[in-house]
Amino acid sequence: MSADPKFMKPPMGCQIDYEIFSRKPETDHLPIDIYVSREDSIHWFCRDKKFRVKCVHPGKETPDAPTPLFYRLFPEDNPQFAFHVNSGPVRPETAEEGKVNVYKPVFEFEGGGELDPHIRTHTGSGPGT
Repeated sequence: MSADPKFMKPPMGCQIDYEIFSRKPETDHLPIDIYVSREDSIHWFCRDKKFRVKCVHPGKETPDAPTPLFYRLFPEDNPQFAFHVNSGPVRPETAEEGKVNVYKPVFEFEGGGELDPHIRTHTGSGPGT
């Protein structure tokens, strides 16, 4: 028996766990790939230092990428330092069909130091789509 299309659920977003390292440079942090149509979210965590997200802005590769990337606004929605921060879902309005946009989250560590790895956004429902 096949599923009735009117009752099929859309693909759900993934919560992507991503460890950041306060003592490693940006080049040692691989880019995160998220899928806009699924409204993926990112769970950033750091084991050795508390941090907060200062901002998430378009990278130099795609300076005109739509903003804000997430429903959650940084740093307004989460000004405290913590070992875990959740981005909340990516906003579907940031999708640009066939285009990969690059964003830079800027992390500030308690006691000093910053890190800004990359986020790449994709349309479709996952790898290969």
